[in-house]
Amino acid sequence: MSPDGGLHHLTLQSVKEPKSGKNRVHLDIFVDDLDSEVLRLADLGAQTLEEHNEEGGYRTMILADPLGNEFCLVQR
Repeated sequence: MSPDGGLHHLTLQSVKEPKSGKNRVHLDIFVDDLDSEVLRLADLGAQTLEEHNEEGGYRTMILADPLGNEFCLVQR
């Protein structure tokens, strides 16, 4: 939920071309329980790449979806 109480909306589109190089867009998704979300997403096919604890004091996990697109989960 956004600070003003509204919901954030995000739409992702599939493209036929394979990923080459670094993502053009990188998502940071804030979660209440990092460990349970990492497990849930792993069950859906995500791969854990790295964990960071120095990102502004936030515990952050870098993951990749089944196609290799990277994103971060950040503990609130």
